[in-house]
Amino acid sequence: MANIYNIIWADDETAIYALKKPNGENTVLADILERKGVRLLDTAKNAQELREKLSAKLSWVDAVIIDANFTAFGDKPKTERVLKGFEESVSILRDLGENGNRIPFILFTGRDIALIEENTEEDYLRYFLDNNLYFNKLEDDTEDVIDRLIEEVDRVNTPEHKLRVRYSDAFDAAGTIEGAQDELMKCLLLDMDHSLLPDDSKDRFNALRRLFEKLYTSCIETGLLPKMPLNSIPRLLKNDTQGASPFYLKNGCQPMHKTLVASLEFFLSIVQDGSHEIGDLGLGVLDYIEESKSQNILQTATHIVMDLLLWHKNAVIKYSDESFWGGHYVAEGVVKEIPIRVPGGKSMFEMDQFTIQPDTNTPLCDGDYIGIKAYEDDNKNPGRFFVKHYNYVLIKRKDNE
Repeated sequence: MANIYNIIWADDETAIYALKKPNGENTVLADILERKGVRLLDTAKNAQELREKLSAKLSWVDAVIIDANFTAFGDKPKTERVLKGFEESVSILRDLGENGNRIPFILFTGRDIALIEENTEEDYLRYFLDNNLYFNKLEDDTEDVIDRLIEEVDRVNTPEHKLRVRYSDAFDAAGTIEGAQDELMKCLLLDMDHSLLPDDSKDRFNALRRLFEKLYTSCIETGLLPKMPLNSIPRLLKNDTQGASPFYLKNGCQPMHKTLVASLEFFLSIVQDGSHEIGDLGLGVLDYIEESKSQNILQTATHIVMDLLLWHKNAVIKYSDESFWGGHYVAEGVVKEIPIRVPGGKSMFEMDQFTIQPDTNTPLCDGDYIGIKAYEDDNKNPGRFFVKHYNYVLIKRKDNE
């Protein structure tokens, strides 16, 4: 079998990882490694050597086996209670983790758990015990150690594990929304698939839309956003409702940064109305992907959703006691058509002392119930007020009472 697992072994007892006997024959370890497809890339007699050799060969190392009773510097430890090499090795492990490297460390030692815990100041064993990576030289077979090493290397090198590590912040944010982590993983796995078939692209976009819908549902439940058609949300966040929404931002409120609002608007325009039919994706996106042979737009949409997840996590905390949506109007009531025409021939409407200019996108009918957000003096009719088409909200149609 070809060498596919490269390891460094750190132990002051060099015989433990010897590959040749004095007579030149292979040791039992050498036979095990060859059979399992494992290559002993290098060895270290203390933790300082381990750090240096890892630094020099990091991109080639798949796993590390360490002893407990060895030194941080120098050669043999004076007593079995000297565990400085083990402590320093755990420090190396933590440093690697902080830099996004998840090389597995296996603890293979003749020291039992009680002795290690008694002679170390911190809970250095936790990583090894939690991940079943502690083995005792006096009780466990070397082949079992190598089998577990291979199993752990395979685990940390799965696409799922790599994605969880790379996008840990986004997965953490998705964890606040039921089912969102699974949907995010589906999106990212699809994003890694370099197939350019239209059906595959459709699946990617639909997965992203499902994830966004879960996010939006949570926004409604937490009061971050009001319930309304998805495609109207960016306009609402820009306070550009133009009479199309029963909600508006209170003065000075801006729950989402304008950069993210623009990104959301782009995302929704790309995936359009969430339809599962290929032909219903809005801007001919699938045709573009097929023609350009580029998946960049897919990855852009994925990263926008991850930014929205991060926003949601922070916004739930930041705005937990704050309401920035207005739903109360300066006046509300039933409108009545009046015989005054606006350019284009549409009738004007009145409600009490207000004269209302109808909105082309949200036309009014006799008996509709509206809310007025703002008004101005009607200079032609003292004592009356004029409401422009973007300053009223249609709350309820007459026939929906």
